[in-house]
Amino acid sequence: MYYKISRNGNSLGEYTEEQLNLHIANGSILLTDYAWKQGMANWVKVAELGITPPPPPAPGYSTPASNRIFKNPFSFNGRIRRSEYAISWIILHVLTIIILVIASTFPLFGFALIASVWFGLAQATKRCHDLGLMGIAMIIPFFILWLFFAEGNLGPNKYGPDPKNRQKL
Repeated sequence: MYYKISRNGNSLGEYTEEQLNLHIANGSILLTDYAWKQGMANWVKVAELGITPPPPPAPGYSTPASNRIFKNPFSFNGRIRRSEYAISWIILHVLTIIILVIASTFPLFGFALIASVWFGLAQATKRCHDLGLMGIAMIIPFFILWLFFAEGNLGPNKYGPDPKNRQKL
């Protein structure tokens, strides 16, 4: 049976109980999010499900899922590390050059720039989130370059768990 999970009216997807445990443990699903599955009368807070997540990883240990980059490259939700942002920046510019070269011969291919721009904005927004800022901060001149060097917030913030799995003491 799958649980449907929602946060602030937005669907976070469907998860088995085992998957739900893992996401609760890594902080991507919060106990204050809402859950529903077939047979339930109403949505309830995840904390009310009675699911016991596994204990958090020992200090210094990071789970393989936390090290995955480009989990949701076109999503504006969550946080990313500086390294993922830097790789995104390189990919974005290489793809843009390729698209422009192809579009010079096939003009309709220029519409692929929309996906390229969306990708760049999504990744920059998530990098802003890692600093505890709204994505709109990227309109500040040269701010996008600062995103390469600024250390993200320690521990979870209002945009999600720390992508480095660090915790505040």
